[in-house]
Amino acid sequence: MPFRISKFILALLLILTLSLGCGVIEKGRNLAIVILMNQAHEEMANQNYDKAIRACNWALKIRPYHSEAHYLKGTAFHIQKRFDQAIESYSMATSLNPNDPRPYVMRASALQRTNQFADALEDLDRAIELDPSIALAYHRRGISYYVRGQYAMALEDYSKCLALDPSFGEAYADRAFVYGEMGQIEKAVEDANQALAIKSRNPKAYVALALASGAKENYDGVIELSGKAIHMDPNYAEAYCLRGHARTQKGQLDQAIEDYGQALSLNPQYGDAYTGRGMTFAQKGEMEKARQDYLKGCELGNKAGCEFLKKLAG
Repeated sequence: MPFRISKFILALLLILTLSLGCGVIEKGRNLAIVILMNQAHEEMANQNYDKAIRACNWALKIRPYHSEAHYLKGTAFHIQKRFDQAIESYSMATSLNPNDPRPYVMRASALQRTNQFADALEDLDRAIELDPSIALAYHRRGISYYVRGQYAMALEDYSKCLALDPSFGEAYADRAFVYGEMGQIEKAVEDANQALAIKSRNPKAYVALALASGAKENYDGVIELSGKAIHMDPNYAEAYCLRGHARTQKGQLDQAIEDYGQALSLNPQYGDAYTGRGMTFAQKGEMEKARQDYLKGCELGNKAGCEFLKKLAG
């Protein structure tokens, strides 16, 4: 049975460590920190993230400048998708121990989840400078480059990631997207299949295969493959949008509108889904609904939405 510190003993340790400052008591403080951090790690392993955060907070009451406690607390927040709090904790860890690459990598990941890709790049550059052997750092930097449309640099980083860790399935899936954007469809298919060989339940790999099918105008394949991705991850907005595109091409307009609506319920800032739905409404002759969706897509930065809006105004 794993050792767990009782609340009474913990309170006693905290009273002693907070009220006394002599050298003898420093050993007590160190012991309390070790016990609390071990407990935090145990709670993380058991997916008890709130308890892990509480253990880190107790440790920080004893030693507010304990970088590992800030880092571990950030990781717990991150897993809970509390990204702003995760960023704050990682920032404390980087300020207290600026030569530890791990908080930079994880802060970059949290920054990406809040669409702060430029700031994420700075963190990842720093992490790689500190330790060029971290595969995850190259993968995350590849994501930032991909989102910014810098496909050659994304390809280079995903490849470096895989050279360091050939079992990194997500990197194969993400590199497949890059190959697709670069028109290298066979390489995209090869990477997506490699990702699935590593982990069969990989919705991102199925979306990459669906995109490759779309490039070949195999819309039945797109519908089937994006459907597999949705089955594995019902919250995958991009998979719904992709299936919506294919259904529009097949003339399945009502089903396409339903898919776009689902994508937008998951991501209300999804400009491509607004534009795609606008195109579908236009095919149905519902031009005012099309105009509204084009306008929203354009406002969200979708260039196609802006072009279609101009044509309607034309």
